[in-house]
Order: sequence, then structure tokens, then C-alpha cells
Amino acid sequence: MNRLLRRAQTPPVVLTTILALGLLVGWLFMYAAVMMVGSIFMSGPAPNEQLVIRRNGQVYVTRNGGRNDFSFRTLDGQPISPEELFVAADQAAVPEMDAAEKIFLGDGKRGPTESDVLSWLERIAGFRDRTPPPTFWYEVHDADPIGFVYYEGFDSQTKSRVGYVGRKGFRPDMPPVEDQIADVPGGGYPRTYAATYAREPDANMLGASLVFINSGGKLLAFDAARRSIEEIALPGSVISMAEYQTTASVSPASGEAGGSASTQVRVVNTAIRMADAVAILDGRGNNIRMVPIPVELREKAFNLYLCTASVAVFETGAYPAWHELYWGNDNGELTRRADVRLLGQPTTASPRRNAWNGIAMMPVPALAALGTVLLKPLSDVKFGISPDFRSALERSLSDAWPPLVAITILVGLLAALVYRRHRRVSDRGAFVWTVFVFLSGLPGVLAYWVHRSWPATEKCPACSAAAPRDRESCLACGAEFPLPAPAGYEIYA
Repeated sequence: MNRLLRRAQTPPVVLTTILALGLLVGWLFMYAAVMMVGSIFMSGPAPNEQLVIRRNGQVYVTRNGGRNDFSFRTLDGQPISPEELFVAADQAAVPEMDAAEKIFLGDGKRGPTESDVLSWLERIAGFRDRTPPPTFWYEVHDADPIGFVYYEGFDSQTKSRVGYVGRKGFRPDMPPVEDQIADVPGGGYPRTYAATYAREPDANMLGASLVFINSGGKLLAFDAARRSIEEIALPGSVISMAEYQTTASVSPASGEAGGSASTQVRVVNTAIRMADAVAILDGRGNNIRMVPIPVELREKAFNLYLCTASVAVFETGAYPAWHELYWGNDNGELTRRADVRLLGQPTTASPRRNAWNGIAMMPVPALAALGTVLLKPLSDVKFGISPDFRSALERSLSDAWPPLVAITILVGLLAALVYRRHRRVSDRGAFVWTVFVFLSGLPGVLAYWVHRSWPATEKCPACSAAAPRDRESCLACGAEFPLPAPAGYEIYA
């Protein structure tokens, strides 16, 4: 009984809000289920296109019609045959026909912050040196992304600890903080960190004998063979780094069997981005190429494709199906630009379509407006899609204004109907309920109509309006209702 009394004392707005939240959650589940069933039974494989960038600087588009029906074209729309795009197996060594390596290099503006915390999966990476038997080395990072690292080595056979390597070199005990190396692993260097419990580090590929570290803009390298930390000289400060794999020809040593035929092997190189250039280092720290960054791209994050010795392709763009391509030469000049719009990837929709889907999933104008003017721009800035909040806001409004205006008009009309209905049956709370419905959207409208109880109405004898009969006078004209005619069995107390 007490519970019922407490429930009766709860303000109607609170109960309606709870009901609206429940309806919103139910709508989300229903929408997700409908979309999942529709994607399985109602839609076939979606056509999509992808770029292929060759080492000679040529760019092609491959189109999958949805059922492995592939076709190929140039950026100008000219169709080409598969024979023109691909080479036979005995010609696979032709370098200009190989696909160029894709290397992502950030602009250094959206790295980790001191408030972030690394998990153990992000704090340990394993390496091995080339001594027989090899020593297993582990890079150990503290919990702060902007923090310190040291290296700890173990004998691969006895599993005993060999020692540590800090900023000053090899030592038998764990380096104190002042002897550890300042490092920012999240600053654009996608080194594969993995927890190494009960497993050995993977074998390094050919040439990967150094582990590079961005230490406050300086490039340091952990040399496992020498058990030391060395500084690599560069013409500028490090902004971001990225490892990538490529192929190299290795000729057999003199006197070995097999003649003079070279062998294609996979090697690991590292791209070091500076303010005006990208240095390409091999696994031993040798600078094998310097790629100037055109002035127009120095403030942007981009994918770099290493083509021929004098050609590099830079790729920027916010979405997988939208590409901005720039061709640069050894003088840091842009020689060509192309804006490429491809068919959407199988998992990617256009920004406008995503905005409509978001409104359909959560038809609440207040939340839609919050996401459009604040959450989406902040996310775009954080992940490098837009350079600043203003440009991110302009992009967000450009993409989302049609569904935002549509849901605002629809809910506004429904709120007006709620106001009209409420004024017909009550002289209190009409404005409050109208604001509630407008802010809570379609779930609020449904909750209002389901939860609210309405008094019986009868025609007013004075003004003929349909007046609620839960009072002694007409709500419309104020005239008192006449007493009912005596029926003969009235009881007077």
C-alpha cells in the first residue's frame, strides 16, 4: 500500500520520462533487428570500387559488381583489361607493375594525452636478435602513453634474464626512470604491441635489426645486437612514424649454389615523417630515400605511396569512398591532383545516408542536434577527419541538416498537437508538456499519449464546446455546469 501511495505521489512528468526512455530503448532494439534482417534477406551484395596504385604512379579503379564480377578502369573512366593491369607470374618481378606500399603518417596533432592509460596488451612488444641462440628482447612501456620504456632480455634456451637496456646502454638491473627512454607509442607509429605471456616473440624479417623510438622528436634506435640505444641523425624533428613491408632482391653470396639468380624477400622499412619531408629508413637505420612533402600537405595526415624514384602519391580524404590524390616530385612540387569518388565500400555509407540512419534510429531532435553540432565535430577532429572544430562543424551541418530539419519539423507539429489537445482538457501544464514532447521526440510523444489519462468530455450547454467534466465549470467559457435533474433517489448528507 505504501508503495502504491508513493507511486501515486510521483510527478507525472517523471513517470512519462521513464516511459519515454523505455520506448526509446525498445525502438533501438527493434530498429537494429529490422536492419539486420533486411541486410540478410532483402539486400544482395553491394557493388563497390577500390583504388590500385602502382609503383609507376599510375592509379586504377577495380570494380566488384557484387558477385565477384570484376572490371577495371582508369581515373578518366576508360575501361582496361585485366591483362593490362596485372602481369603474368614470370613477369612478377617488374617493379613498376607492383602495387605501391600504403603508409599512413599522421600530422602529430592528435596523439595520446597524459590522461590516457595503456593496457598490458599495449605495453609489451617482443623482438629477437640474431645471435645463436637468439636473445628474446621485450620492450616494456609504462601505463602512460606519454611515458617511458626500457628493454628486458631473456636467453631463448635457459629462459633466464640476460639484462636490461636503458638510455645509457646495457645494465644488469632494471633501469631507473631517469635511465629509461621517453617514448610516445601512440603518436602515429603503429608498432604491434602484444602481451607476450607464455609465448616467444616473432622472428624479425630481413633487415629489421633496429627498433625505432620517437623520443620527444628525436629518433632513437634500440640495437639488439649491440645492446645499446643510439640516436639516428635526421634533418628535422620526428612528427610520426610507420613501419611497412616491401620486397627486395637479394643476390646469393659468391660461391653459393644457385647461380646468380636473385631472390625476392620481404623486408621491413620505416617511414619517418618530419615537417617538410619523409625519410625512408631500412632496418639498419640507413636513409634509403627522402620524399619531400608539398607545402599544401604539410598540415594534413595522409597515406603515402612510394612509387618510382622521383614520384610519390599522397592520399587524403575523410571517407574510404572519397579520395584526394596528389602526385609529388623530388622537388616537393605537386604535379597533379585528382578527386576520386568511388562506389561505397561494403561497410561504408555516405555521410548523408548515415545522418538519415541516425535520425531513424534515434528520432529525438535534442539528441540529434547535440550529436550534429558537438559530438560529431569533436570526433572528426580527434580522429583526423577534419583539421579543426570549425571545419568539422561545417562538414557535420552540411551532411546532417536535411534529416535534422525533417525530424525537428515533424516533432514540432506533434508538439503543437499535444499543446492543442492538452489545452482542451486542462488549464495547467500545457506548456510544460509541449516542451517535454519537443525535447524527447517521438518516444516522448508516444509516452505522453500512453501515460496520460483524459477526463470524459461533454458538450457545454453555454458555448457548445467539448468540455472536460472533471470540474464544476466549463474550461472554454467558464460557465458553471447545471446540476443534473433529480432522479428521485438522491441521498443528502
